[in-house]
Amino acid sequence: MRHHDQATTATALQDQAEAAARQASQALRDAALADPHITYSSGRAPLWVAAQLANVYTAVRAGTATYCPHIDAHHPRIVHAAVWAPGLITCTDCVPELLMPDPIEDDICDRCHQLSDRLHPGAIAGGPLLLTYGLCPPCDAIVNQLPAA
Repeated sequence: MRHHDQATTATALQDQAEAAARQASQALRDAALADPHITYSSGRAPLWVAAQLANVYTAVRAGTATYCPHIDAHHPRIVHAAVWAPGLITCTDCVPELLMPDPIEDDICDRCHQLSDRLHPGAIAGGPLLLTYGLCPPCDAIVNQLPAA
């Protein structure tokens, strides 16, 4: 009977994780519809964006990621990360407190790390994870012209 309970639990967790991934993709589409200035990636992402997403998942697998206290591996949900805060993953409620860039960081391109008076916001959904970033106009043009991963 114990094996059956473990299999049921694993199936339930997988179902919850898949539902969270669908919700993350839908949240990203909704955000892009609400603000057409946001670049969002679904499906094949530009290589730089895909590499940033891979960096987050590498930190998770390596055990070096930091989480807000509300994230629980036994209850999959949408989670958030930002390129400007490497390795930090939060729930939706903690985004304003933990992932908002400070005023100086808010003017620095996440790719070239140069000050810019205008950053183009972008986001990608990778499973249940929403990763956000900001690019200066030259980097935005470069990233979105590169082949997709």
